[in-house]
Amino acid sequence: MLGPLSRLLYLSPLLLPLRGWLGGLEPALLWGALAGYYASQWLHLALDGIPLRRL
Repeated sequence: MLGPLSRLLYLSPLLLPLRGWLGGLEPALLWGALAGYYASQWLHLALDGIPLRRL
């Protein structure tokens, strides 16, 4: 959980100029993109053989 979140935090200065464009998108699309981002991170860990803890 912290790995993808920390990447989003240190990339946030790069994403801030896109704030106006992102604000025009549907909230459901943004939540879906965030869920997809986390799913890809977890899939990457699983494929590397790193055990995932149950939440």
